[in-house]
Amino acid sequence: LPAFLSPYVQAGYDSRIVTISAPPAELERIKNLIQAVDQPQQLIEIQVIVTEVSTDFFKDFGSKMFSYSMQAGQSKNDDWTGSLDFDGSALSLVLDVYGTLLSQLKLAEQNQEAKVHADPKIVVAEGSSAELFIGDRQIVMLSAAGDNISRVERIDVGVSLKVTPRIVGDDEIMLTIAPEMSHFVNEAKPDIIVKQSSVSTTIKVQDRQTAMLVGMSMQDSGDYSRKVPILGDIPLIRWFFRSDIERTRDKELLIFVTPTILETGGF
Repeated sequence: LPAFLSPYVQAGYDSRIVTISAPPAELERIKNLIQAVDQPQQLIEIQVIVTEVSTDFFKDFGSKMFSYSMQAGQSKNDDWTGSLDFDGSALSLVLDVYGTLLSQLKLAEQNQEAKVHADPKIVVAEGSSAELFIGDRQIVMLSAAGDNISRVERIDVGVSLKVTPRIVGDDEIMLTIAPEMSHFVNEAKPDIIVKQSSVSTTIKVQDRQTAMLVGMSMQDSGDYSRKVPILGDIPLIRWFFRSDIERTRDKELLIFVTPTILETGGF
C-alpha cells in the first residue's frame, strides 16, 4: 500500500484479517489494491523416496542407473516420460518415473541391496516447508558422574528431511533440500554417542521432474540370511536350504524428490 493509505489499514498476519477504516474514496482504492494482490496461494505436491543402498550396489550400476533421457525433440509430457538406463539397457523406465523407480528399488530391497524407508506424498503451500522424519525417538536418563541429579533427554535417531519449494517461473521450481542422518555409535550409558551427518542444497527443477541427492554414507553391521522359501524354515533340514552371513558394509543414502504444481482450486 502507498504510505498515505497505510494509516487506514490494520492487518493481523496470524488471523489473516484486514480492517479498513477510511473515507469512501480511499476505501475503494484500498479494496482494489487488496483484490489485486489477494490471490490463492499455489499448492505443490512433494513426492519423496528415501532409501539406503549398499555402496557396492551403487558402484556396480554407477550413475547410469539414474540417467534419464528424452527423445530428440520431445517436449515434457504430463507424466514426464523418461527412461532409466541399466548396464546393457537391461531395464528401462517409460512413463511414471516416480512409480517405476520405486518398484525397482523394491526389487533391490528383496535382494538386501536396498532399504526403502518411506515414499510419502505431501501437499504444501508454495514457500512453505515439508518435513519428514523416519527413525526412533528414544527417551534416556542421563546423569553426570557423582551427581545424584538426572535429566531426561530425547534423542532422535534416523533420517530427517526438510524440503522447501518455491515457484520461480513457468513450470520451474526452486527446491531447498536439507536431509540429516543420525545413528548410535555407542548406546551404553552414560557414554551414549550419536553420529550425525547433514547437508543442505538448493536446485532448480522442472515441474514433475525428479531430483536426486546422494553423498551421505554410513556403515551397517548385521546378520543376513538367504533361504529357499518354506524349506529354509523346516527344522533339522533348514540348514541345507539357507545360509546366514555376518558382514559389515557401507551404505549410501539416496533421496529422490519430485515436485508437482497443483492447479489452483484443484486440491
